[in-house]
Amino acid sequence: MKLKKSHIIPLILLSGLLIAKPVFAEDNVSQDDHPMGYYIKQEQEQQASDESTSTDAAEVPSIRARSFAAAIPAANAPDILYSDNISLPRKDAVDISSHQSWMVQADFNAIKAAGVKTVIIKLTEGTGYINPYASSQIQMAKSAGLNIAVYHYATLQGANSQDAGNSLAVQEANYFANTAKKLGLSTNIVMIMDCEQPYKDSSGKIIGPNPANVDWATAAAKFASQLKSQGYSNLPNEL
Repeated sequence: MKLKKSHIIPLILLSGLLIAKPVFAEDNVSQDDHPMGYYIKQEQEQQASDESTSTDAAEVPSIRARSFAAAIPAANAPDILYSDNISLPRKDAVDISSHQSWMVQADFNAIKAAGVKTVIIKLTEGTGYINPYASSQIQMAKSAGLNIAVYHYATLQGANSQDAGNSLAVQEANYFANTAKKLGLSTNIVMIMDCEQPYKDSSGKIIGPNPANVDWATAAAKFASQLKSQGYSNLPNEL
């Protein structure tokens, strides 16, 4: 997620998703570097907009391509989730990417002191992007005594069939694993596949997973299998 420095503490990780009301600088999100949760926010905002303009919205909820994207509509989410709010689930982990390049050692120490146990760091996206800050972010997290997990933002870009999607998933898994090896990461590290890339119609409206003709669960299973063949088997999102 894209966060300002003042928002790094008021966060929690709930069911694998970082849920808060962060500040997104969308004009700074490039086409090859999306933070975790970026398109979930887009889908939530679109759903809220659709429901506010539909006379049937109150009676017939819209069906989402991914159920988790509609789990907490943006319009109903609390403004801020504070780390010391005991009525909320534990703040076990936060995710970061190049969009948190401003973080220094003191910031990692601060989130550790606030009760965060794990930092999930973006390594790669597709087969052409590597987080240039990953190495330093990993070292600072370790120095703060935090557990480390890493994630890959999957795109399956250009897939026009299930076979093509499966092949691209294998290529992306290799890219992810090879990057982890270059950074000297243990094969015991948690490796996460972030699947949220949307499919948009001609008007730009999000209508489902992209590519639309690829079953992401099947492709994700190929991704997990390939990571295992590379020696990485700690896969909490394995299908």
